[in-house]
Amino acid sequence: MSDRRATALLSLVWISGGCQANPAHETAPEPITCTATVSETGGAVVTLSWSAPEGSTSWAHLHDGAGYEDTTWTVQDRDVSLPLLGAPAGSRVGWTGYSEVDGRVSICTGETVTNEVPEDFPVFTVDIDQPAQESNARFLLGAYYNLLAPMPYFVVLNRRGEVVWYARGEPRTLSPDIQFSRDGNGVLYNQFSWTEGLSASKIQRIAYDGTPLETIDTPNGHHMFAQLPDGVISYNAGDARDITDPETGATEVWHGDAIVERAPDGTTRTVYSTWDWMTPAPNAHTDEVSIYGGVDWTHGNALKYNETDQSYVLSLANPGDVLKIDRATGAPIVLWGMDGLPATPAFDYPHDPTLLDSTHLLMFMTDAESTYSGAIEYTIDEQGLHERWRSGFTAHSDYLGQATRLENGDTFVNYAALGTLEEVAPDGTVVWHGTTGEDGSPTGQFRLFQSFYR
Repeated sequence: MSDRRATALLSLVWISGGCQANPAHETAPEPITCTATVSETGGAVVTLSWSAPEGSTSWAHLHDGAGYEDTTWTVQDRDVSLPLLGAPAGSRVGWTGYSEVDGRVSICTGETVTNEVPEDFPVFTVDIDQPAQESNARFLLGAYYNLLAPMPYFVVLNRRGEVVWYARGEPRTLSPDIQFSRDGNGVLYNQFSWTEGLSASKIQRIAYDGTPLETIDTPNGHHMFAQLPDGVISYNAGDARDITDPETGATEVWHGDAIVERAPDGTTRTVYSTWDWMTPAPNAHTDEVSIYGGVDWTHGNALKYNETDQSYVLSLANPGDVLKIDRATGAPIVLWGMDGLPATPAFDYPHDPTLLDSTHLLMFMTDAESTYSGAIEYTIDEQGLHERWRSGFTAHSDYLGQATRLENGDTFVNYAALGTLEEVAPDGTVVWHGTTGEDGSPTGQFRLFQSFYR
């Protein structure tokens, strides 16, 4: 597809704030000419660019004519380039570019049309939408899969289920986790191969327009990763070792898990390994077929970093354990699950555990007795975990899953394998609900947010 460009040259607009103009400013800066370019590599992205007067602060405002509008961050560059984000794919987006110097503002305005969503992308359908009861998050960033391709698709959806940003992953790879880059200049997603195993695992960094920015090798990485304030990226890593049966002499490869940190200079360190703190033993899932080959002992499936006390929360699906781990020493601070504190109820396949505070733990899990899946919150004391709240548990999700507490007290629940996302009020009312349609394309992690620019 060739670039579609919209250009506007407008006269200078003076903003005097009601004050008399300063004679020193009687000569206006040159008017600005803005060019809007629709990306060929990243969906629904319009890049607005212009040459700003010397010493300017510049920004842009955008709107789609259907109620969405936002203002970009500001820049001080002479060569301004700002992504216009949030308008639905295939829609008309209007924009105004601003450059301000010494209290005087130059503007240009125009409009253009964003790219359509490719036909092979799974359709997302919203069937419950109660804005008055929802959180103020307007968008959802996440991944889902076309099982026929097969490949991951990365999207930002608005609350109507419309795609406002999209990108494709590589065929026959898994990319369950996608996050905004901490510098605000794009997204990061992980990638591991169905055919090459975990040895070829990577984290890819791309700009909003789809331009590749960086490939970070994460050997044996899988499932989830975390971005730390100091620039470190940490990730789940498989840790495979041989175990020899003392009675038969047979040797098998058992797969444990580690937390690995990669510093900005590329150096790595292993913070924690299950082999240092746990004894390998069969569990309810060690005889199941594993994508790793060998015995899938722990199957780490989620990793969260707590900046407050510099600790990690790690979920080990197969033994049904959740651990809080000290970052500095790698030592487990506490273990919840069937191998942990005595008051902890048994749960199967815990996923996405989050410490809401020192006394509350939220997660997605499968109930060991009913085999149904949902979100559950526990209170924490010295004896273990005690159920406080739950939602769902009417169907079984085979893998992944997510529970996120929102700022208004609602909980976002991602049923992953079922292709279902919903927002649930504290009283259990579902105030927003959507699915990936009749094909039931499974979802990876999703994150709710209010603006691309804040």
